[in-house]
Amino acid sequence: MKNSRIALNSASNTLQNKLSKIVTESVSPLSVNAQCRLALRALITEASNRMVLEERAADDDVALASANLKRFIHEMKVESVFLGHAEELKYDSFRAARERMERHAIVTSFTLWPFWPSAFAAGNKRPS
Repeated sequence: MKNSRIALNSASNTLQNKLSKIVTESVSPLSVNAQCRLALRALITEASNRMVLEERAADDDVALASANLKRFIHEMKVESVFLGHAEELKYDSFRAARERMERHAIVTSFTLWPFWPSAFAAGNKRPS
């Protein structure tokens, strides 16, 4: 039991590192304030844990998660412009982007697996 928990933590940490690099690359040249950085870290931690628990950490799954994370960062940048601070990503741009995508997911089959709660991610399961 302890060894399997260590393996899960190790796999999750590896995924977190990969996804954190995606954030760093995607955010550039903008800066990210502390609250937004914490929100992104929490989002990545939750997503990487979901990926490991759902046994979806293969290369194609990581590629899907990376593409979805890049899309979310792009939406944050758009919201940041609308909110009047185009040079910096703040928590309000994180929240606005997430709310916009959640509204979109309600009326369509749109999902940003693994970054949505289980209810949103359920439609994007890999076929068995």
